[in-house]
Amino acid sequence: MAKRLKVKDIDENAISVLECINEFMEYKESENISAPTKRNYLYALDRFIDYFEIDDNFQMADITEGMIIKWKNHLLNQNVSFETVNSYIRILNIFLKWSAEREYCDAIKVKLVRGQQTRLKYYTEE
Repeated sequence: MAKRLKVKDIDENAISVLECINEFMEYKESENISAPTKRNYLYALDRFIDYFEIDDNFQMADITEGMIIKWKNHLLNQNVSFETVNSYIRILNIFLKWSAEREYCDAIKVKLVRGQQTRLKYYTEE
């Protein structure tokens, strides 16, 4: 009896992280986001890509909550401010929500960092 070869199901929603970011940014541009917002989105997403050395072969479906938590902890260990880390996490959450709506990945939402405010509230002449 001959063995049957299984044909691997091809996920028609499979997309690389880099390709997905390009599609996401095109979508955001169609929403007429400001130039500073575009820069912030790209900067935060680039930092995530750089940290994990993501290339063209890395698929959106391979992103896990654990990865994002590891990246968040890395940023905190590098003494990046809570506000900046939260800004990056917000952007990543927006990107992941958009991706999940298109079934490119599972829905993942990472909590923001809770910490003390370090802003000076009052000024004196001293």
